[in-house]
Amino acid sequence: MTAPSSCEEGTCGTCETRIVAGTADHRGSVLTEEERRERGTVMICVSRAERGCAELTPGR
Repeated sequence: MTAPSSCEEGTCGTCETRIVAGTADHRGSVLTEEERRERGTVMICVSRAERGCAELTPGR
């Protein structure tokens, strides 16, 4: 999957993506753990699938 990205550090929000299924290991520092849970999103330029393959929907 090719994702839009500007900073490639998880700070600009260009790659913010909704997690539909599965879990991700989010390694960025912009969103807090609580914000990620509430929004159901991660910055995929600094995240990896944690268990199996996560199902994602590009955009917020």
